[in-house]
Amino acid sequence: MNTVQLKDAIVKAIIDTVEYISKESYWDDVISFSLYSDEDYMSLALLFNTNAHYQDVKDDEYPLTYKFSPAEWFSETLYDDHFINNNEAFTSISEFLFKESSNCKDFALYKSFIEESCKLAILYCIENNIFRKPKNTIYLFMISDGYDEKEIIRINSCFNSECNNKLLAEWVGSEF
Repeated sequence: MNTVQLKDAIVKAIIDTVEYISKESYWDDVISFSLYSDEDYMSLALLFNTNAHYQDVKDDEYPLTYKFSPAEWFSETLYDDHFINNNEAFTSISEFLFKESSNCKDFALYKSFIEESCKLAILYCIENNIFRKPKNTIYLFMISDGYDEKEIIRINSCFNSECNNKLLAEWVGSEF
């Protein structure tokens, strides 16, 4: 699988996930999306947050943490939702990533391949209104336990509005 093929598979999984969640009662309240992977790039999921969840969990001392930390988002609370909890739309992608990461001989090259594919997929979905959300929606590609400030900004700055990029930079500066 090359970058374009992986991008296309990710776009299809995003479309399937958005189609699924757009039928849920919380859809109108969704404020952010993140492609989310582990530090070894062995899996991939689309996480999302709602404004209601953000307001419920927001810490006044660190208000941006829950805005930009996908592991703390609403989608991570949907334990009873089989489609979301089992990451059904991304199953074949995660199987591919697990296999590839297990056989990887050049991790830097593999990491670059995954990041570029995810970046292209997110950009495609934004540009083609796949997410069906306003311009001020937050879009991220994040890695669990990924704390490299420059990497977070570099990867995510092309997805977001100037206002959201300023908030992202503020969060990165205060958290790391």
